[in-house]
Amino acid sequence: MTGHNALFESLGRNYAAVMKILSPQQAANES
Repeated sequence: MTGHNALFESLGRNYAAVMKILSPQQAANES
């Protein structure tokens, strides 16, 4: 389970980074 949580946390960070690169304005509005 711990490894599973780490995996999802890594994916979440990568997804957030990609969203910021693709649409910085949209990412800024969401946060």
